[in-house]
Amino acid sequence: MKIGTDAMLMGSLAQPVDAQNILDIGTGTGVLALMMAQQCPHAIIDAVEPDSIMAVRAAENFENSTWDYRLTLYNEPLQEYTNLGIIHYEYILCNPPYFEPSPTTRPDRINARSTVTLTFDELMAYSEQLLDAQGKMGVIVPEGEYEKLLSAAQKVGLHPVRQVLISSFENSPVIRRVTEFAKKAPDEVEQDSLFIYNEDKTWSEKYTVLTAEFHNLDKEA
Repeated sequence: MKIGTDAMLMGSLAQPVDAQNILDIGTGTGVLALMMAQQCPHAIIDAVEPDSIMAVRAAENFENSTWDYRLTLYNEPLQEYTNLGIIHYEYILCNPPYFEPSPTTRPDRINARSTVTLTFDELMAYSEQLLDAQGKMGVIVPEGEYEKLLSAAQKVGLHPVRQVLISSFENSPVIRRVTEFAKKAPDEVEQDSLFIYNEDKTWSEKYTVLTAEFHNLDKEA
């Protein structure tokens, strides 16, 4: 599976600031974990991936990167994660599964991109347990799935603190939403927006600047 725009957006828009411990839930081939390792030179990054085939590829990408000594892969589901109750993370990020599979959905896509293996309720409940008291969790979902994600977050006491609304073009509908959650509700949710393409289908200036330092990841993951 190639690096998708969602992963590039989530990794580029994440604001881990001075986080020392970071968790990537459902790392796939390891893209978000690698982006965090590049962005946070002093952080230790753990990555959870239940699919054994994906985990092998992620492990290879970690080993071939310059940050392998700060990256640890756990080939297990979040529901059985080794560090539950042991480590609290200052930043958690996830490009989660978000659609119900159809009978024609490819088997590899079912696990990687569907809600079969990890529901929003499970994602937010386990993340709340793993999140530091002052930590934040970043998630990217299609706009149509946001209310489900928000409902799952509210059930466990996680509150939106920052959001970026993403559209394909400047005046087109919002297609993705990146939200950062925290245990403490803010006085006001920080809001921003981003469109990916100019009208001629070239990348917009904001998207180009945002993702520029990460484009070399295409060669690693």
